[in-house]
Amino acid sequence: MPLSREGALSDDTDFLDCGLVSVTHGRDKEGQSIVHADPAFYTPTTMSKRVCCLRSIWYIIHKTLENEAAQQLGVVMIIDASRASMSQFDMKLEREALECLKHALPVRLSAFHICRPSLLISLVLIPLFRLVMPSKMQNRLFVHRGWITQVTRRLANYGIDSKCVAKSLGGTLDAEERSSTLCDDDEGNSSTILSSL
Repeated sequence: MPLSREGALSDDTDFLDCGLVSVTHGRDKEGQSIVHADPAFYTPTTMSKRVCCLRSIWYIIHKTLENEAAQQLGVVMIIDASRASMSQFDMKLEREALECLKHALPVRLSAFHICRPSLLISLVLIPLFRLVMPSKMQNRLFVHRGWITQVTRRLANYGIDSKCVAKSLGGTLDAEERSSTLCDDDEGNSSTILSSL
């Protein structure tokens, strides 16, 4: 079954459209693609919902990798944790997503930037998140707390311009400029089979 909204993801449009994970058309100074995530849009419920979410993440990363620069240079993920609660960080989902990224998808995650997490998330969940990450990924995980202007400045230190950062984090990127779906091509060439999910 083709990996498209009309195919394998026909039941997952709520996850694709909610803003949980979205792709920007911007690049950092190294030319790496940027993916935004906002866990505030996720509510852990049943296993079936978790599987739908995993398929959606798989699809978005797959579509990102259709860009040759993303294949060669890697992908940077910016996680806006400013509105997220503890319950919206699903460790099972994160562990399964990391396993997919590690073993099933040919993607180089150059950096994770977790922005403006609460103190509780910083002290409890992020250390747990590090534990389930491969050692190489642990070294690419950066946490930015503080005022919005401070976070924007810190991201700029990593080569991420404010035009590639969501407005909720002090950037200038509108929600409309982020695309979670990235149109499938006319011939439906997104043909990866999601047999592992």
